[in-house]
Amino acid sequence: MTKIYIGNISYETTAESITEHFSQYGEVSSVYVPMDRYSGQPRGFAFLAMPNEVAEAAIAASDGMEMDGRNVEVKVSLPRGAKAPSKTSEFD
Repeated sequence: MTKIYIGNISYETTAESITEHFSQYGEVSSVYVPMDRYSGQPRGFAFLAMPNEVAEAAIAASDGMEMDGRNVEVKVSLPRGAKAPSKTSEFD
């Protein structure tokens, strides 16, 4: 399974709407939308898990798309504390 990070989601976006969207690429095994412990509002991001063989297509098709009025960021979720590889410019 591949764990996917979805950032910049709207407060109105639900686990059900995320599941509905990503199910078109394959089986979604779980969706987690973290909530703020004080306000009870969603924190603006979510995680989902789906099979490795469909995750790449789901990420490519969904990154930058509009969901509930917001352009979302979709990428492979890295373990806590891990840093994404630095983006190098072609001019370096």
